[in-house]
Amino acid sequence: MLCVRLTARFADSKPASTSSASLQDVVQGDNESLRHYMTRFTRATLSIPNLHPVVTRHSLLVGLKSDPFLESLYADPPPNMDSLRTRATRYMNIEENTEVRKWRPQSTGEGQWSQNMPGQDASTDIPPWMPRERQYYRNHVL
Repeated sequence: MLCVRLTARFADSKPASTSSASLQDVVQGDNESLRHYMTRFTRATLSIPNLHPVVTRHSLLVGLKSDPFLESLYADPPPNMDSLRTRATRYMNIEENTEVRKWRPQSTGEGQWSQNMPGQDASTDIPPWMPRERQYYRNHVL
């Protein structure tokens, strides 16, 4: 009797196991970078035991927003998850490089940046991604 009562009391304290159906909730946001989405997706897949690679690939394709990476996956499906991760890394680098190129100085104003990055004050002319030691050289040496 005591065993039944203890089991009933502590049955809820067991952590709930996640299943492959929970991957359907991992969706890339509108302004979310591919790198951030892949990090969230990888963390979610690591918490699921005995996950089949086909289910992983399908859930990844369903969760991606429409962009060149998704189109390339549909045009030429990768044979395994390693090649998918390799291709994703290439597209992450492209995405980050194009993001950095948006913040080049305007040709009309000296020292003025074309747009302000989030968290950057409009009065500053140095982008936040430029290391401090390079800021001096940008204005004086180059």
